[in-house]
Amino acid sequence: MRKLSALTALLLCLALALSGCALRGPVSQSASEISLPEPPDEADNMILGESVSGASTEVTLYRVSPDYSGFSAVTQGIRAEVGESLPEAAVNALLADGNRAMADVKLLDCEFACGVATANLSIDARNATSDQELLALEASVCNTLLGVQGVRGANVLIADRSESCRSLPLGVQTAVIPSVTTAYAQLQAERDRMDRSDAAPIERVATLYFPTEDGRWLVPELRALSVTGGDFASALIEAMKAGPQDEACAIASIPEGAELMEGGPVIEILPTGERVLSLNFSSTLANYLAFSGLEVWELAGAVTLTMTSFLPELDAVRIMMNGEPITMCAVGEVILQFSDGCTCWTRATG
Repeated sequence: MRKLSALTALLLCLALALSGCALRGPVSQSASEISLPEPPDEADNMILGESVSGASTEVTLYRVSPDYSGFSAVTQGIRAEVGESLPEAAVNALLADGNRAMADVKLLDCEFACGVATANLSIDARNATSDQELLALEASVCNTLLGVQGVRGANVLIADRSESCRSLPLGVQTAVIPSVTTAYAQLQAERDRMDRSDAAPIERVATLYFPTEDGRWLVPELRALSVTGGDFASALIEAMKAGPQDEACAIASIPEGAELMEGGPVIEILPTGERVLSLNFSSTLANYLAFSGLEVWELAGAVTLTMTSFLPELDAVRIMMNGEPITMCAVGEVILQFSDGCTCWTRATG
């Protein structure tokens, strides 16, 4: 869950440490100097938080087989430490298991809310030498997470980025993958047929993010996508326009029933090599924000998290209205400025 309370709370550190998309600190205070207070102890009132139990819980760890074709499942008791969620403890146990596929890989953070667990692994996970090895590593983590009570969908990021397999997004895994060989063959078949005019849609599950009515949080929600032609970014925008379907506390950040995009989504490659998704919205969206009382950070955060959680190798999102990039974002009393509208969410659990 993204906790964005009145103080800046975990929102946009909107910090992309890129030469062309660098965060310029708040007017009176730099982002690196912002000190967040410790959250109050509100365990009884938490709408999405996870409680920590000292009891040992049995979880099945899925170790990658030596030939990366499948897994061996081992059930063991794990215990979540203070401040650690059970999904986080499960992934840490898997990484500490001594499996060769996980060598040197560390867990940077693990978000768990609304039944969705997202494990953010260190960049060492990119040492996989083939798409099948990468698929095996990610499926190993997701299979393990899906065995944790309360987890309905599992996603893996590597250094805050979603990875592709056969140039396709993997999306959120909602069922255990027993065979890497079979799953990889399916991805290969999808890629081979994707460019054909008569190709069947590609089915994926994505994590959409929505602001809550009280303006303090961004919450995830699973959504099935059916995409023809490979335009996953437009499919995500359309899904966000439909609004939340499961989370009663959430509201849409993009309205339904209006044509909001001026041109389609565009992926740009910066001179420094980073991939940026540009989204140009019409003034209708600005009017909707003003009418609904939503803040700019709620739109920027929801869109950026949704896109970067799903679209492969995406470093940032540039959000524009009538061709002009959004270059300022107020989070509580803090003003964040970013020169050309490139935003990237620094993931932290709340």
